[in-house]
Parts: sequence; structure tokens; C-alpha cells
Amino acid sequence: MNKKVLLIKEKLYKNVHYLEELEKVFSRYPARKQVALCLLKNGLRVGDKGKILCDDIEISPAKLARNLKIDRRIVNDTIEFVLFNPDLKNLFTKIKPMARIDEFAKELGLGVIRIYVKNAKESGLIHKITGVVAEYNVSIKQLIAEDPELGYEPSLILVLEKELPRGLINELKELDFITKIEVM
Repeated sequence: MNKKVLLIKEKLYKNVHYLEELEKVFSRYPARKQVALCLLKNGLRVGDKGKILCDDIEISPAKLARNLKIDRRIVNDTIEFVLFNPDLKNLFTKIKPMARIDEFAKELGLGVIRIYVKNAKESGLIHKITGVVAEYNVSIKQLIAEDPELGYEPSLILVLEKELPRGLINELKELDFITKIEVM
């Protein structure tokens, strides 16, 4: 393995700021970077045979290109580039989609809150928030931490087994690292 590939590997797997490293890898190819970020954000993986997959459902490069407003050849070139680089291949062949229920949770009688924090890199935030929720004897059906490195505002979405108990929001607001709470 050449020195550059080893350096990329070391940074991709040991550095929390993996997107910074992807930025460097794709720095000369902004359209390819756009494709790579689209794959990450949408849970799309690259199959061993160069197919774009959502779980096991194939997504055509042309449709992805149309969505990104780029030429389909750029999508194909990106997939080829990913498969050629062992470290990128290792990353992009393991991506999995995730079904998010927060958008339709209310229709299921579930409670949903979105919590914004000052510093998403501070450790223990999820522990403190879920501790408060546990005091109300409410189970969490789904917890989604939005990754600021993927362009999301740092927040935590909690889908709760039932509508929000009285007092939960006020108690969460007392945590000094929370900047805003939205009941969805």
C-alpha cells in the first residue's frame, strides 16, 4: 500500500473529522465530492460490482445524477474512484440506510422532541438527556443524533413511546448545554 493510501486510511478511521479527510480526498473533484456526500447523507452504499444501493435496492446513476444536477458520468466516475481506493471502498461499501420515524411519529401516537445543543462534541450529552427522559419512565423508540459534519445543525431527535409527559420539557430546559427544544 502506498504512503498516501496509508495516510488516508489512518485519518479516515482514527480521526473523528472523517468528512474533513473526505474533503481532502475529493478536493480536486467537487462534483465527485457532491456524489460522495449524497451517498453518506442518504445511507446509500456502493456495491462490489459498482452499483449504488439502498439496502439491496439498486439506484440508477442517472437518477442520482439528475437529483444532483450533474452528468451521470460523474456519478459513475465517483463509484469507480471509490472502488479503486481500498479505504474509500471499505467505508462506502458498509453504509446502511436508516428508517426514520420522526416525521410520522405523531400519527402513531408517539412523542417527538428535537433538542439543539451548544457544543455537539461535548461528551455525555446523550447520557444526560436520556437520563432525564428515563426519570419520567418513558421509553425511547428512536434516537437520532444529527451529524454537524454532514451539514446538519447539531441536534438530537428523540421519538418517545408516548406523548410527552408534563414537566419533561421544563426539566430538559434546565440542562445548561441545551439551546432550544422543539416539540414536533
